[in-house]
Parts: sequence; C-alpha cells; structure tokens
Amino acid sequence: MYAEDDTKAPAGEEIEAIIESALAYVGPDAEEKQIRVEREIESDLMAYGHPTLLRAVVRNLLSNAIKFTEEGGRVVVRASGEADTVTLC
Repeated sequence: MYAEDDTKAPAGEEIEAIIESALAYVGPDAEEKQIRVEREIESDLMAYGHPTLLRAVVRNLLSNAIKFTEEGGRVVVRASGEADTVTLC
C-alpha cells in the first residue's frame, strides 16, 4: 500500500493541508450521512514524518469519526500546537 513512497524521507508538511486532503477523501461519506464537519485549526502547524503515513493516519481518524457519528451529527476537527507538539482531535 505504501511501497511507492517508501523511499521518501520524513518531511515537514502543514497540518491543515493533511487535514484538507483527508477531508476530501472522507467528504462523500459525511455528505451521505448529512454530517457537518467543522474545522478549528491553528495556522502554520507543521507535522514531520512520512507524508503518506501521516495522511493515512489522519484519514483513518476522520473516517472513524464519521463512521461512528449518527446521521445528521457533526464532527469537529481541532489542531493546535505548543512547543514541538501538535495535538489533533
């Protein structure tokens, strides 16, 4: 699944871009269940790691949130940072 990117070194990427990419992937599922997705993302947050794996982790978290939210509900995506730590919930 990740073989195509296995040679890429860990890199920095904006959290907002990772989240938006994941939301584009799971958006149709949210729309189907009429789930409202809200974003509370601090600007200029960076994540460092394998780009494909970072995106897969965030995509899986959002997919699970949508899967286990009742129809017509909402999912709030929050990202904040402090020192060298980023919290995503």
